[in-house]
Amino acid sequence: MTTDSIHYKTISQLIQDDTWNTERLHISQETWKTIRDQSKEYHLQPENILAFTAALCLKTLLDLPDQETGEQMNIISKNDFFSVLLNPSENIGWDQSFLKHCSDLNDSVTSDSNKAQELLNHRFSVILHDGSSDFSIPIITSPVLMMIKVTEDVQIEWHIHSEFVKEERVKSLASTHSYLLNWSSQENWQNPLPDLLNEQERTIRTEANRTSAEIQPQLIHQAFFQHALQHPEDIALYWEEGNTAQMSYGELANKALKLSRALVDNGAGQNSRAAVVLPKGYPQIIAVMGILGSGSLYIPIGVDQPSERQKKIFKKANIEYIVTDSSTLAEFPHLNNLAQEQHITIINLDELSEVEPLEAPANSGTDQLAYIIFTSGSTGEPKGVEITHSAAWNTIQDINTRFSVTASDRALAISALDFDLSVYDIFGLLAVGGSLVLIREEDRKEASLWVQWVEKYNVTLWNSVPALFDMLLLSSSSENNLSSLRLVLVSGDWVGLDLKDRLTERSENGQLIALGGATEASIWSNFFPVNGINPNWKSIPYGKPLANQKYRVVNHLGMDCPDGVAGELWIGGKGVASGYTNNEELTHSRFVTFDNERWYRTGDLGRYWQDGNMEFLGRIDHQVKINGFRIELGEIESALKTFPGVAQATASVISIHQSAHLIAGIVGEKAALTEETESDILAAASPAAQSGYELQKQVVANFLYELLDLSNHTMKGTNDSDLLLSEPALPSMITALKAEIINEMGIAPEQTPVLDMWLNWLHEEDILTEKDGQLLFAEPSTVNSDDSFLNTFRERLDERKPMLRQILSNILPSVSLLDDDLLSPEILSTHDQSTLKGIECIAEKINQAANTSAKTLKIAILGGRTGVLTEKLLQATQNNSIKYSVIDEGRAMVRSCIETLSKAGYQVDGIELKNNQVPEEYWYHFDFVVAINTLHRFPQPDQGIFISHLLLQNGGRLLAVEAGLLMPVALISSGVIDRGFQHFDPQRREVFSPMLNKASWKNYFLKTGFTKVLSEEIEDSFTLVYDTQCPKNRPQLKETQILSHIQTLLPPHMIPEKLVILPWMPLSANGKIDRKSFTGLVKTMIESEVRKSTEDFEKPNGKMEEGIAEIWKGLLALEAVGRNDVFFEIGGDSLSATRFLTEVKKQFEVNLSLRELFGATLKDVAAKVQIQHLKMQQELETMEIGEI
Repeated sequence: MTTDSIHYKTISQLIQDDTWNTERLHISQETWKTIRDQSKEYHLQPENILAFTAALCLKTLLDLPDQETGEQMNIISKNDFFSVLLNPSENIGWDQSFLKHCSDLNDSVTSDSNKAQELLNHRFSVILHDGSSDFSIPIITSPVLMMIKVTEDVQIEWHIHSEFVKEERVKSLASTHSYLLNWSSQENWQNPLPDLLNEQERTIRTEANRTSAEIQPQLIHQAFFQHALQHPEDIALYWEEGNTAQMSYGELANKALKLSRALVDNGAGQNSRAAVVLPKGYPQIIAVMGILGSGSLYIPIGVDQPSERQKKIFKKANIEYIVTDSSTLAEFPHLNNLAQEQHITIINLDELSEVEPLEAPANSGTDQLAYIIFTSGSTGEPKGVEITHSAAWNTIQDINTRFSVTASDRALAISALDFDLSVYDIFGLLAVGGSLVLIREEDRKEASLWVQWVEKYNVTLWNSVPALFDMLLLSSSSENNLSSLRLVLVSGDWVGLDLKDRLTERSENGQLIALGGATEASIWSNFFPVNGINPNWKSIPYGKPLANQKYRVVNHLGMDCPDGVAGELWIGGKGVASGYTNNEELTHSRFVTFDNERWYRTGDLGRYWQDGNMEFLGRIDHQVKINGFRIELGEIESALKTFPGVAQATASVISIHQSAHLIAGIVGEKAALTEETESDILAAASPAAQSGYELQKQVVANFLYELLDLSNHTMKGTNDSDLLLSEPALPSMITALKAEIINEMGIAPEQTPVLDMWLNWLHEEDILTEKDGQLLFAEPSTVNSDDSFLNTFRERLDERKPMLRQILSNILPSVSLLDDDLLSPEILSTHDQSTLKGIECIAEKINQAANTSAKTLKIAILGGRTGVLTEKLLQATQNNSIKYSVIDEGRAMVRSCIETLSKAGYQVDGIELKNNQVPEEYWYHFDFVVAINTLHRFPQPDQGIFISHLLLQNGGRLLAVEAGLLMPVALISSGVIDRGFQHFDPQRREVFSPMLNKASWKNYFLKTGFTKVLSEEIEDSFTLVYDTQCPKNRPQLKETQILSHIQTLLPPHMIPEKLVILPWMPLSANGKIDRKSFTGLVKTMIESEVRKSTEDFEKPNGKMEEGIAEIWKGLLALEAVGRNDVFFEIGGDSLSATRFLTEVKKQFEVNLSLRELFGATLKDVAAKVQIQHLKMQQELETMEIGEI
């Protein structure tokens, strides 16, 4: 590829010392000659080998999540420019030779002259040159740049931007590159890549994985039956049934062997498959022991699983028997139908009282399967993990031995039977003569009951996911005695740093053990005793392998990642599962052989620390864990897509208040969209519109000249010659001016975007120019006007200078302008003739529809604000067959609008938007949505359109007034309120304007699902009225209906807590769903919905808190406010916040800033007011004493 069309720079212009880390290495003439000779032997370009080895170093030393599939690396030389594929989508073979790696990279070379400019944006670039003076470097944006100078020897420079990786990683990349090149000069290229760990790393890894221990394989139920034979009177099970109920080992063994007999009599034997479909309780324990006693394996299936999912599991697992009881069959009659369809024998535990038990458990081999547990599958199909007796027993026996679990131990059996923590509960405790305290299905989330049972039964061992143990601690108090807890095992999710101290508060001698692993590796594979907390930890470490188990952290090359580098966790050893039930392809993919050992690829991310401990970093793919349940997001997405009208679905997990929440989003089916382009709207404007703009430009420019004291910083253009000789101001001059103004005026950091907006506008309008090296203020030409409002506005504007300066200094909140009778955007709109004409146009359309409609029209006013513009619409549409509703963000804003209209004699309904979400009862409800200067106010341009789309019935119409240009007066009105529009989308933020032209709005309407987009230009203005319609055959999607639908397909733990309907899914650059952006978007939408529970509600305490609460209740129309409530989380908005600050000033003579209100609870706010109020009182008393 030639690079003729690309701009060039020197290396010193591209690389700046303060932002880049640089490492240099040298390859000798002898080494380079050997590499050249080998390259030619294999028909490879020698210079390319230098780049290919750099690529292999990147694959070795970059964190796995930073290596994007399909990503390319540029290779640039004097005469060529191409790219190679760093990370192909398909997996490479492990133990691949160095030559094969280089050949694959060589085969992936792409060269396209039409995409030269696009390639410059790749993150990785290699520049090959010979040091000649005529070689220039393309202007590239790569944060990783390798300069390779090739002469008789080779000089290599690694330049990596400091924000990309730390300096130590750059050193490692360079040293690894040097090592690999030297190795390639000495070794046969047909050999696999060398071990790229340093000697110390390899020694520590080897030692960490030296876990060999003598654990004799046995059946997981064997020890239970032996104990029952030797000590039949010992108590095995406790549970609550009115009073305390219990079951001895002998009784449990007898009941289990009766079931074994029933199964054997019905043909069960070795490797027969029996499902357990029972609620939590002692029948489950009888079932698993009895199934194993017959020589069969057990498959737990939750009673709360949807029937369709149960059906899939029965079929996939080739289940021959269902073990259940009468009450379960009565509650779930579909089980009989399923059994009949699939020829499965049902064994009812309630019908075994007369059955003669087997004399002893049937003989089985330790390599026989003990159980199959089904987990979530990415294709929507559950996958069954097959575990042998020997694999599970290895873990069970290791835990019992390592932590001295004996007959004196008792455990509360919290976990569900189809969650593999239950395997240890049952077979770990009952193997040593310990006892299980059982809970009922309905008590699985009743933490207060758990506390009672821990105390009552002196529970010594706790085994659960961290969230459930956290619930236990939260539900206990200092009055509860949890001192019996000596061993707490937590696993299946992140372990919080506070759990250890909180456990110690309740049980001084309690030992906290964090464990990890996978169902595919027999319960657990690693452990970490939590004896103390390092302040640098983000969570409890993963630790080191358990007995006879081992770990690797693996990169894309199938090689071990160096310390600190994130890769995929692989588990090896005796606990590795046999595979997935009837799924050879998936088994082959996830269970691999490396170095003659079998490993399970977990799909989890992790990294090694220097001390040999591992750190867990989450999932590589879209599989997640919540409360210990592994969930394939793909299965949820597949279920959502089965609902008619759903085109796309995405599921994710978000963390709010340190708690994980499962959420999902969907996009409905739409009609195909079209595109339109048009010329610049200002250039095509009428002379009258241009004149109006120039008039405002003159007023605002002169006002800013005085407000910012520009006379101290610029010359003022006084005649045409000054202006003719001036040139556009240099950006550096504008930057220097900005710094001077900030310093002189004391502008707060939060307000600097407002100054940026003003200076940018003055520059773009050629008002701030440069002449003879100095800034020139070119005063706009005087425009005479007969606009009485604008003339009055000009006269009154000077009065607002102190107010705006206070806003810039954060003394006053910017939202104060909302209530200002001159600069309020809504007040300005009432004097804008184009807006008023737009309202008249909309009123005419509504009246036409009302006159021809046989029903009452339902119309929603979106963003009615204080109601002054809505009132004008209502005046023009006085028709008894119209019912209006106003909808806006924040309860206070809605109430303000309703009050304004009520005083004018109009009765309307109010609807509150919370986080831009429409209450579901108003979805698909209205005939019209009217948006008067509203759509552009949303931070994302599609938000208002989508809200309208959701509000409208099929065939309903959106009528919107929008200006295509930001008028100058808005710079000192809405531009100040919205702080230079810096919270808007990047496209509008960059130009400091929220406005869009007709082509852009039309594209958003069509993309959101509207059709028949019409527009009318308001004469002599930049304003248009849009009239667009929803399709009459649009599918109507409702959250409650969709969630009800997927409840028939998914178990309860896979039902999203929140489902949002989106206009479209955010996409990454390669066209895939951008899950990170999706998660961020949804998190913003729902974060404030996750409120503290009613148990956390505290009444205001003291006169000041009660006084503040009364103000909040009045402003936000609330019946009760708690001292832990946050103003903006209970319906507060910028307008009501301003009114609150005013009320505080009025009642307590205290000035609070808006910043002090963000995130502060009522008790925090009251404390601030109290302190300032007392301080003021003390100052007054001091003054009085001084006067005396």
